Amino acid sequence: MKGCSEEGAEDLESATPQVTREGVMFTAQELGYVQSLADPCVYFLHDDNKTGWDKLVGIVSVATDDMLHGGDETHQAKMQLLNQKYKLGKFQYGSGRFTGKQFTLQGDGSIVVDQFHYVSEKVHKIPLSRIRDIISANQLASEAEKFQVGIRISPIPITRLRVSAVTDASWGNAEGAGSTEDSGRDFWIETQDHWIRKHVQPRRTLFHPGMVDNGPDLHTIEASRTTYFNQDNQESKQEVTWNGNQVSLVAGSAWTGQTVFVKSNKGLDHTEISEKFLQNRRTSSQGGHLLIFHDQDLQCEPSAAVTISSWKSYKLKRKVVNTLSAECQALASGIGNVHWHRFLLLEAQGGEFTDQDWERSMTKERP
Repeated sequence: MKGCSEEGAEDLESATPQVTREGVMFTAQELGYVQSLADPCVYFLHDDNKTGWDKLVGIVSVATDDMLHGGDETHQAKMQLLNQKYKLGKFQYGSGRFTGKQFTLQGDGSIVVDQFHYVSEKVHKIPLSRIRDIISANQLASEAEKFQVGIRISPIPITRLRVSAVTDASWGNAEGAGSTEDSGRDFWIETQDHWIRKHVQPRRTLFHPGMVDNGPDLHTIEASRTTYFNQDNQESKQEVTWNGNQVSLVAGSAWTGQTVFVKSNKGLDHTEISEKFLQNRRTSSQGGHLLIFHDQDLQCEPSAAVTISSWKSYKLKRKVVNTLSAECQALASGIGNVHWHRFLLLEAQGGEFTDQDWERSMTKERP
């Protein structure tokens, strides 16, 4: 919006007329648009002579200094009135930016939303090493430069549109309350070529060298670990890597023994070490969910059209005792997001709701 850009924010007093987000929203309501109860930045224009999706003739989304809109001829005429009043400039069709993201209409009717320009202009690696925050930032920068940062909005017929949640979670506090690493019974032995962790306290997981404060620098040992088990009066040996992102559970009963790490002058680069073990140290679990809009045939046709609408990764609010509990928390959050989107779609069709009864209306309570 002219007069409300990031560069000209300090010059608002001289903008004529002065553009404010509140002013634009007030004018939109004067023009007949209805503010969404689910998202106060979204406005709908309805034709009361029609029903269902035919009733929706225009939609506007307003951000701090951006606006995204679409609709029929009636909507376009109202947008021109809004433009004349606030001198917003020429509307962009087919391609443009909204809230820092590039929207581009494709020939097949889909829309690509990406942030390639942001990655090119803003994302740079910091030439420092062995500082945890810098290491994590550089890993994110590498991924942003390597992979496409964007989504494709698929053209799914409204009669076939479905909304679903995809969830996942990791079990962080695998040892439960009173972690084995804090028992004080286990200890290190350092030799010329090895670091050896003696496991006196029975445990059910493989040992990660980053789970305790003392011990080797993670960058000065090899990625492999050799574990010697004493389990049910039987001895065994296993050699696997320790620098992955999973909690490695050992099948069967609890075990004692030792884990051997080989010293290395070359060591591991910071990009080769996953920091997921830090979540485990904090006895916390990670959860996340994707919200997808998809064709109704997705359940039987893997190539059916899908759009990732939103995604979120987060630390679970409560400690859990197993993976199923963590996944249930993530599922509950994902289902809540589905209901929010469901309500937004009902609003778009002109459903009659108030902020007091919308939740009751969605649950379709029976008398």
